[in-house]
Amino acid sequence: MKNLIVCISLALLCLTSATTFSQTTFTGVMSTNWANTGNWDNGLPSVDNSGTIPVGLSVSNSGTISISGIIENYGTINNAGTIINESGGNIHNFGSIYNSATIYNFGVIYSCNGAYIGILPNINPLETTDCLAEEFCDGIDNDGDGQIDEECGCTTPSACNYDELAFLDDGGCEYLTCQGCTGQLACNYDPTATLEDGSCDYTTCAGCTYELAPEYDSSATIDDGSCAVSQAPLCQADLNGDLFVDTQDLLIFLVAYNGACD
Repeated sequence: MKNLIVCISLALLCLTSATTFSQTTFTGVMSTNWANTGNWDNGLPSVDNSGTIPVGLSVSNSGTISISGIIENYGTINNAGTIINESGGNIHNFGSIYNSATIYNFGVIYSCNGAYIGILPNINPLETTDCLAEEFCDGIDNDGDGQIDEECGCTTPSACNYDELAFLDDGGCEYLTCQGCTGQLACNYDPTATLEDGSCDYTTCAGCTYELAPEYDSSATIDDGSCAVSQAPLCQADLNGDLFVDTQDLLIFLVAYNGACD
């Protein structure tokens, strides 16, 4: 019985001590305000919710915020208020930090080759280590946040599988699945193709596209000049041969009206 209680106690201890990490990314859909939950796709960063600021985005703080988990900054942090990087908190700055107010750094702020402009943080100095990105695109949860290669993908815009949300290139860019004919007037135009492969064909769908011509080809989409318009059958009432039945035809008829035919 005593052994059973010990086992149960150990199991409960393991369950209560297990930490589940999640990820939230700054989107800035409402504003640049850090403290606005709506600007993050999975709630505000916290000890169990590491945060990422993507390339090209700026986040600002004019109040007081506390950082207790991991922040990876690939964009810009503008601080005009108070940032408290608590003990155990980590800021990995691959982008830029502009500090015009106060940052209390009880944790670690890594420069990571990023730029830090303005007032230096209080308490702990800025760590100038040229740190590696935490994810190495190797299928392993290197940063221990519960996500595997969440920052990895194809970062080349011209590739078929370009991922605009990826920060690190995983070497998986491919250029085959989106190749095709991109010429909109071509017989084999592929509206899904984004890379021209030189296969555009302008002959197999060429023919006479004039419906009144004897040579008319209903399957043709490109006119190749083969229509013999002079031989095309005219409307019986189109007396002047301009392919329209109008007042001019009526005048011709009235002039000839009541005339004797040879």
